[in-house]
Amino acid sequence: MPAAPTDLRLERVSEADAGTFGEVGIGGLAMPPAFAPLFAGVVGKPGWHAYLAYDGDVPVATAGMYVTHDVAWLVMGSTLPTHRRRGAQGALLARRVEDGRALGCRRFVTETGADDADAPQGVAAQHAPRRLRGGVLPDELLAAIGSLTRGGRPARMPRR
Repeated sequence: MPAAPTDLRLERVSEADAGTFGEVGIGGLAMPPAFAPLFAGVVGKPGWHAYLAYDGDVPVATAGMYVTHDVAWLVMGSTLPTHRRRGAQGALLARRVEDGRALGCRRFVTETGADDADAPQGVAAQHAPRRLRGGVLPDELLAAIGSLTRGGRPARMPRR
């Protein structure tokens, strides 16, 4: 997966920056402060890899990855509203896939919602399916995700 263009700097999160990871994570998802420890708590734990995107020295986006065996679970994508549409999540997705492959991962999983222009701004997944296109997920799977999130039944998946 090629690196996504962004003017933001991506960094792995150290345990010293776990609190910042938690604050930015909940800030991008419009979650109450009580949820910050859920984000911060994964930093430094076995299998967990946490990332921050910075605008200069200001942390503005988060992403997490949990690795077990040859599987990477891509989670905790969040961007502060003031810094959306600058490529943070696309770049963080590409970075996690690159790092996961270097760790021997052959499978990557995540969760997302359907494209929904009416979704509240705090809902980070509202544009996620667009980021997953371009060879990351097949269009048939994205259609099934959209059907499920609108209360329908998934389309029958084609066999490959």
